[in-house]
Amino acid sequence: MRFFVILSAVVIGISALVVLQGGGSEAAATFTVNSTADDDDGACDALPGGDCTLREALAATANGDSVHFNIPGADPGCSGGLCTIQPTESLIELDDSVTIDGYSQSGASPNTLAVGNNATLAIEIDMSTAVDDALIFTGSDNAVRGLVINGLQFTMRGVVFFEGARNALRGSYIGTDATGSLDASVGGVGVQVFDGFENAIGGPAPAHRNVISGLEVGVEIRGNSTANAVQNNYIGANASGTQALANASGVVIGSPAGPGTVTGADGNVVGGTSATDRNVISGNTLHGVHIVDDLTDTNLIQGNRIGTDVTGTQAVPNAVGVLIEGPGNTVGGTAAGARNVISGNSAEGVNVLAGSGNKILGNYIGTDASGSLALGNGASGVSSSGDNTVVGDGSLAGVNVISANSRGVVIPGVPASSGTSVKRNFIGTNVTGTQALGNVTDGIFIGLNIVDVTVQNNVISDNGGRGILAFEGGSGLVIRNNRVGTDVSGAAPLGNGGDGMLIKGSGTVVGGPGAFANTVAFNGGAGVAVDPAATGVSLVSNLIHSNTGIGIDLGADGVTPNDPDDPDSGANNLQNFPILIDALAGSLLVHATLDSAPNTDFRVQFFKNDACDPSGHGEGQTFLGSVIVTTDAGGIADFAVQTSASFALGKQITTTATNLTTNDTSEFSNCAEVEQAPPPTPTPTPTPTPTATPIGQTPSPVPTGPTPSPSPTPTATPISLQSDPPAPTDAPTVTPGPTASPTPTPSGPSTSSPAPTATPDVLELVWGDANCSGSADPVDSLLTLRFDAGLGTNTGDCPDFGQVVDVQNASLHSWGDVDCGGDVTPVDSLKLLRHDAGLSVSQAVGCPPIGDGVQIQHARQALWSE
Repeated sequence: MRFFVILSAVVIGISALVVLQGGGSEAAATFTVNSTADDDDGACDALPGGDCTLREALAATANGDSVHFNIPGADPGCSGGLCTIQPTESLIELDDSVTIDGYSQSGASPNTLAVGNNATLAIEIDMSTAVDDALIFTGSDNAVRGLVINGLQFTMRGVVFFEGARNALRGSYIGTDATGSLDASVGGVGVQVFDGFENAIGGPAPAHRNVISGLEVGVEIRGNSTANAVQNNYIGANASGTQALANASGVVIGSPAGPGTVTGADGNVVGGTSATDRNVISGNTLHGVHIVDDLTDTNLIQGNRIGTDVTGTQAVPNAVGVLIEGPGNTVGGTAAGARNVISGNSAEGVNVLAGSGNKILGNYIGTDASGSLALGNGASGVSSSGDNTVVGDGSLAGVNVISANSRGVVIPGVPASSGTSVKRNFIGTNVTGTQALGNVTDGIFIGLNIVDVTVQNNVISDNGGRGILAFEGGSGLVIRNNRVGTDVSGAAPLGNGGDGMLIKGSGTVVGGPGAFANTVAFNGGAGVAVDPAATGVSLVSNLIHSNTGIGIDLGADGVTPNDPDDPDSGANNLQNFPILIDALAGSLLVHATLDSAPNTDFRVQFFKNDACDPSGHGEGQTFLGSVIVTTDAGGIADFAVQTSASFALGKQITTTATNLTTNDTSEFSNCAEVEQAPPPTPTPTPTPTPTATPIGQTPSPVPTGPTPSPSPTPTATPISLQSDPPAPTDAPTVTPGPTASPTPTPSGPSTSSPAPTATPDVLELVWGDANCSGSADPVDSLLTLRFDAGLGTNTGDCPDFGQVVDVQNASLHSWGDVDCGGDVTPVDSLKLLRHDAGLSVSQAVGCPPIGDGVQIQHARQALWSE
């Protein structure tokens, strides 16, 4: 405890003022540094002939004290308004709550700009002649602001918060010169938190912004450090945030775990969800952000510019934007403002090298801050070798835009990785999913040794190579519900340069019943090509059309002819396709035959096309339905299928066959043009040949017995199409009828239940009319409240509450979210009431006005559903 006496006369320049309060307690004191010297005579003394150096002031402080500066311009260490202190050894360690305020020096002023920096710093601590750290705090509630700390060597640290909590570094330049524009250090760590809690590096106010550049590591959070915040700093960039002033690594969280280590640096935040929390972490020669070890988890990297300038429009590259080697960390998020712009880096945007359960959500990776212009990373946008990585979580708020990179998403599979999911991202388009912004090569690259990877609900379009390239050696790859080569609506062309998909791994599932189907269209190669080494690739219910190559290409060599009994090997065992004999209009009746493995069940799927592919073998523009057929002992199944729907003449019907034992799917069959069914031809009765009667005899009467009828040509009994194919284990088996003649005669409709009526492509609805009553009214408001309360709602023929719908000319929205705020909430109920009362209603930009008619791509909405 230090005690001071109040002088009866105020001495100008006195270094400390202490007020004794009742009970003898000591009030906080302010010690004013008036010299750039580094000596310590044991007292902070500003009496005539005395001085107070920084070292003396720090030694004099007690809990709650402050250190200010009033160094005269004539001091030998001052020049041009900058006073430089050069310690010869580390300054004293502080274990009390002390504030060091460099802005107290005459001429200094903090930054006032929301973007950039106009701070003037007048106190510089130059460590170039020292051999140790600058400032070390071992207590809590310390604060440093308005200092320049530079001259650091490789083993040195500028500011260290050791084991304390709620310490803050703000408004300072660490590693640079006093202008924040030049590198003024050899190496070292700018700021280190070791076993610290709730410390702040920067803060939300413009005056809080630090520039931490020109070092080995800008900010390092090590040991058991939790809930620390790195916010509103320029790390690796200059003071204006426009040019590189490189660290090797910008922010490093964690350290290699040593023997006996059981905890790591967890729950720290780099950035935040407010624009005032945003860091610019750019220009670093290695990593923008590096999460180091397998004990470092649950850290958040949000709202930052990583690899760009402060505006998010120009590249200021790191090598890797974000490198993760620990579990459970999140890059971005689904909260408003959590999006990072991770673009312009020379290597990967985000590289999950190790660790399980990391999440990459809601980011712009390879675009500028608008999500509409290219600012690509030099390698992949996202690469993940970790397990259970989530790239997009399937929600609207979690959509990543991963475009204009060398590749979009890479799952190398070396080392082996499992459980990764890529759900609901725009890969190769802009933020609306409607404009081309392709990655240079493949949209998604899936390498060796992957297990249980899911690619679902993405738009994968305009990439220079293939939409999806999946290699062999893994298992459990499921590709479903994607739009590959189209815009988000599934209708407009944004083709990839090569195949929509090239599948090299056996057992891959592409598509599936109902909403699992992919749309694969307008690509420069085949729709889906299957490598010669891949078998068991199931291609079910997908909408494949308008590709330059054939729709499904087994062996990537064009149409593969059928062979008797189908014994050959190769891509999908070169599964034979059905042969279509004819397709008759009216209630569509299709006759077909399949020659394949004997005594085997097959799912045969039927598709409608506006025109046949030039190869003469169709693609699959519109899915019609499926039937299950079984080949006989000779490997033949002759069958006819019937649907209650009416088809226009000239449409083209095609089919595929999937072996339900091996899951091999064939190429598309030949096309059968829908023709008018011929009228039945009457069978003429034979006229008996007269027999000559000998002369003189009476003619005998001609027998008039029955005329024999010709034997009828056997025909297959029609099977009704199933509009949504059931899972193979539930699929009924239909025994084929007798062998059909080359031109079978229709035998009438089946007695089985007709196929469900097809849902129209476009629904005409009213925005806000939740139950399709014809208008948006208070009943819809009540239904909205019931939904929010978890009670039952009946929306009739309308989509369900919260279901994502594709509104023409208005992109994707959730049904019931009338203001397009992102969720169905009671606010939507209130806005429905305001609309009904004729009052104004606020809505998000691009949201359909309440009460206006909208067209919803109903048949496609499920392809983009949760």
